[in-house]
Amino acid sequence: MPNRKARDAKAVESRQRWAIDPDLSTKPLFEVFRWTDPATDQLLVEARALNQLIEKVIDVTDGVRAVMCVLERDGYSSEDDAPPLLYSVRQGALRRLGITSLLLLSDEATRLGDWVQVRYEQQRLEPRRSGKRKRSKLA
Repeated sequence: MPNRKARDAKAVESRQRWAIDPDLSTKPLFEVFRWTDPATDQLLVEARALNQLIEKVIDVTDGVRAVMCVLERDGYSSEDDAPPLLYSVRQGALRRLGITSLLLLSDEATRLGDWVQVRYEQQRLEPRRSGKRKRSKLA
């Protein structure tokens, strides 16, 4: 069992390091996951693409929410001995519609995020491409 002893020793060393190093003890254990690069947060981009995504997000999420509400309410109808609003085949079709709509919306947001990242890289590399360099005082 030498592997277990080595793991135990590493765990003790890690705990001791946390107790000694104040930077490690104050650093949060959980950091929020981001789908986008934080370096792009200050990027100025054309708002048209963002506005189009916002419109799609609002339309799709409102539609999926309405479908889910109908399906939820239809589930209660069986408990109340009321006839179902939809047959199970139609319920499945509406669920798949919601899933597919959200998938397409996610793909659209990913494409927009990739576009923002490309724009960021272009703007970051632009001064290098233009060949503008500071003139030396000797020239």
